[in-house]
Amino acid sequence: MSKEYSILAIINKKNVSKPSKKENIIGWIATIDVLAAYALNALGYIESDHLFYILSNLIGGMGVMYIAFRYKNYQSALINLFWLIIAGIALASR
Repeated sequence: MSKEYSILAIINKKNVSKPSKKENIIGWIATIDVLAAYALNALGYIESDHLFYILSNLIGGMGVMYIAFRYKNYQSALINLFWLIIAGIALASR
């Protein structure tokens, strides 16, 4: 292992924080929420204009976006921002 690599590893370890138990719970619940809404819609159990579907996408998207911003995963944060905007528009148009 080179000296540069070991220094970079030390620097990177200082900048990486582990999610707290609360953040892990938020992230998993939000992910399951979005996936459940999508599965129920895709399998024909609920329509895309159903309040549960819209709220699940809105709330789940917020949770995933929070975790993504918190850990600087900007690609995921951006897609979830658009997910929230679309869900918000759908909710407002009801």
